[in-house]
Amino acid sequence: MWALRIVFLAAVVCAASRILDHGRWEGYYNSGSGTWIIHLETTPVWSPPPTPTYDQFRAAFDDLPQDQLRGTSISRILKWDWMVLDFLLYFWGITTTISVVYLCGRSKRQDFGLHIALWLAASLTGSAVACVLLWVAFGGWGPPSPLLFGIAGLFIGLATGLNTYTRTAN
Repeated sequence: MWALRIVFLAAVVCAASRILDHGRWEGYYNSGSGTWIIHLETTPVWSPPPTPTYDQFRAAFDDLPQDQLRGTSISRILKWDWMVLDFLLYFWGITTTISVVYLCGRSKRQDFGLHIALWLAASLTGSAVACVLLWVAFGGWGPPSPLLFGIAGLFIGLATGLNTYTRTAN
């Protein structure tokens, strides 16, 4: 089981590296009458893209005046919440794959880390199903707060894994 633990940890590190290497950035143009948002290129977190110019916003939106007004600002924002959600999707796939292999090759003795991964996979799956069911039940443009459901799945899976391991491990 030690090899499966190493594969699990390596996969999680690779997923985190990929997310940090493909940072999600947005440009914001704020004025007294509203905010305009454009998506910027994905770049590493440690090497952000240049702050967009007013001309880039003008090219994307027809309702902006010819020249930038006084009292307005342009900023570049790292969309960390979307990056966390991306990581949770990778993590869900990793824990599910590792859990299937763990269940197929498990001996009588539980492995602490892989047991926790198993419960994380189950809980993340349950939270994803709950999120989609609420989306379908109430309609709308997208799933209701998938990041909240993902984080809830992490905490529930961790708590359940710790609780069931403690009760059954000798």
